[in-house]
Amino acid sequence: MLRFVINLDCSIDRWNAIEKRLNSLNITAKRISAVDGRKKSDTEIESILYPMDYEYRYLFPRLLSKAEVGFFLSHRKCWQELVDSDEDWALVMEDDLIISDRAEFYMKDLTWLPDNIKICQLSTHEPDWKMWIKKDSIKLSNNDEIIQPLDKAHGTQCYVISKDAALSALKYSERLLAPVDDFLFSPYFEMNKIYGTYRVQPTVVTQEQEGSVIGERKNESVKAPFLVRHGLKRFLIRNKIKRLCRDGIKVESKFI
Repeated sequence: MLRFVINLDCSIDRWNAIEKRLNSLNITAKRISAVDGRKKSDTEIESILYPMDYEYRYLFPRLLSKAEVGFFLSHRKCWQELVDSDEDWALVMEDDLIISDRAEFYMKDLTWLPDNIKICQLSTHEPDWKMWIKKDSIKLSNNDEIIQPLDKAHGTQCYVISKDAALSALKYSERLLAPVDDFLFSPYFEMNKIYGTYRVQPTVVTQEQEGSVIGERKNESVKAPFLVRHGLKRFLIRNKIKRLCRDGIKVESKFI
């Protein structure tokens, strides 16, 4: 299994900190130089994003900020490196992490992961993040569980991904519609429909409070017109998710 840490060239302190923490868990990882979307021209950004009048804009009714574009492209670099390698799996990490002492069990190898799961989150956006999940869960040998979120599964701080899933992710992200965590884990998008969304519970990674320096969701992007954000198509898809959640249970995404 490959292991990657996404890190901006200017954030040497973050790389040093996470490398030290991973070494303490007997985990080695390769540094992936992050894409700083803020340095891209408006013309470059326009060529990367679906336009505002894209027919499926209602799925994510605003344009991404330059920071979010850089964040997404950084994850694409990891997927491409996996696809180009002889390995079948990669562990993808961001550099602003709090990592549990329990993480070695999940990061050392993938003997814990059922064969039918091709992508799985090891992180939570924040401790005690409340979410709806399917009633059925998968019990692991260490008494943790793998749960299946139905609505909010925000965050790409740390996840494992198979080569097949990485190929699909590259295919469906030739142009960008939504942030990378929505793209991978939201029920609105193809990756969820193909591979589902799975998460270790309790998670072994959460995010530093100060957050990412390349993917912050600031008010830098342009919102779609009101009728796209609040129109019939948006209403119907939200209602579909609500109906799914009625058959699930609400839990807190824990970090230990």
